[in-house]
Amino acid sequence: MTISTSGITTSRGGRGPVLMPRDQAVLGWIAEMGVADLRQVGLLLLRYDGDANSTINLSRVRRVVSRWCALGYSETRRVLGDRPALVWTTHVGNRVLGYDFAQRPGEPSLATLRHTLATGDARLVLEERLGRQLVAWISDRELRSTNRTLGLKHHVADGVAEMADGSRNAVEVELTLKANDRLLSILMDLTGRYDNVLYLTNEATLIAVTRAANQLDNSRHARLSLMPVHAYVPDTSRVTGR
Repeated sequence: MTISTSGITTSRGGRGPVLMPRDQAVLGWIAEMGVADLRQVGLLLLRYDGDANSTINLSRVRRVVSRWCALGYSETRRVLGDRPALVWTTHVGNRVLGYDFAQRPGEPSLATLRHTLATGDARLVLEERLGRQLVAWISDRELRSTNRTLGLKHHVADGVAEMADGSRNAVEVELTLKANDRLLSILMDLTGRYDNVLYLTNEATLIAVTRAANQLDNSRHARLSLMPVHAYVPDTSRVTGR
């Protein structure tokens, strides 16, 4: 097997391209989240290609993504003016990676795009801060597929961090205002099923979420941490260029 700088090899016998572990891991992360922007992809590539002082230029990130797209594993397009181009996996890519989500793959919905990207930012930050303490991240796509398979009606958290100590901690990102009854229902469900709940809010939702949280009993409230979403934005200074 001959290793190429692209992270893609040609298998013996000419059976076609085989993804290297780095590309499998990064594409898998994107598949789980539904979408990532190029700076998020750059941070993920740096996990496997360099030390703490390494940098990566966006032009190199684009070349890697272009190879994935040429293989039919992903698609990319500029959608939001204030963020780099987006990348998402295709049906072929998900199949190669071994994923079978309830949702059909495709271009992400504009209605939920900023929420999905904010959740991805939070995941990147938690993975960096917690290191090996964070054993696994269960995405909302995986949770939704499990709920559908088992016929469960629970609220689907935006992500669940499974920790080395055995705890399961839900992450919820709230960027749009909801009625108090709806927020309280979400909080009751999450604090009743998970060891801890990290609830990220913005200026538009902080007051409403705080009001609902104050209606929880002491045992549930103790499991809840309300934090500003901007505190969970990764440092992308190591991803250079435009």
